[in-house]
Amino acid sequence: MKMIDDCLPDMYVKSVYDIDYKKLYDDGIRYALFDVDSTLLPFDNIDVRDEHLKLFDGIRSLGIQTALYSNGSYKRVKPVYKGFKVIREMFDDKCEPVNTIFVGDSLLVDMLFADKCGVKKILVDYIPDDGFNIKGKVVWLMQVAMSKALENKGFSY
Repeated sequence: MKMIDDCLPDMYVKSVYDIDYKKLYDDGIRYALFDVDSTLLPFDNIDVRDEHLKLFDGIRSLGIQTALYSNGSYKRVKPVYKGFKVIREMFDDKCEPVNTIFVGDSLLVDMLFADKCGVKKILVDYIPDDGFNIKGKVVWLMQVAMSKALENKGFSY
């Protein structure tokens, strides 16, 4: 099924901290786009910690430009953007799909988005939140069901 193929990540790791950014740089990656919700922070959480800043400082020190992506409300994610460089136009003349990665937690949203952009897709585990987030739970249930179909294609999640 085409949609399942579109959602299949190029790489899976447990968290954004487990990605080998040096190897990605050596492989030609110069731009990294990160989902915020449930990838970097629990949904509806804007608590940017020193470990986040150190991670992004380390990635940028390698020569990889970083940006954040969210389909959440601007009011909610605006405080998260403080302290990070935001690249509003990721796909300009310097940023090509071949030198860009997208890191996200959702097969149905993040990986599909990245596939449509033509960039390398890195899937990480969903960061659960403390409250009950109906949207997150529904997406998670759909993703669990979809992961069964992906297993048939040789992908283990």
